[in-house]
Amino acid sequence: MKLLAGALAALFVLAVSPQPASAYSVNLIFRNTTKVCASVTVWHSSDNGKTWKDGTGDLQPRLVKAGETFAGSASGSDSIRVQARMSNSDDCTRVSGHIEAVYLGRVAVLIATLSGDSSRYYLRIK
Repeated sequence: MKLLAGALAALFVLAVSPQPASAYSVNLIFRNTTKVCASVTVWHSSDNGKTWKDGTGDLQPRLVKAGETFAGSASGSDSIRVQARMSNSDDCTRVSGHIEAVYLGRVAVLIATLSGDSSRYYLRIK
């Protein structure tokens, strides 16, 4: 919980700081509220979703265990696409399902939440 509060505080400072249009960035907080692991891939776009670039740095593909959160930003971007591949296996390697969500439009901070149970998953970006 402290990590989420710290991430929100840092992203709030970024969001309210004046930025020229060319330096605009999308800040993403990803929360896995499920009881399973998820392999998460993030893409970002600077042309409202016409072309996508792989997330790098703090938005590079990663394994997010149950209950974990991470945050990152994509400079010069106006849209975010997130894919989560869920795994029910103990070692988090066997994919049991996947889900994808897209947010088009310029917003300073987005929160992507993976929720659900073993029969149905939801990925919401707001």
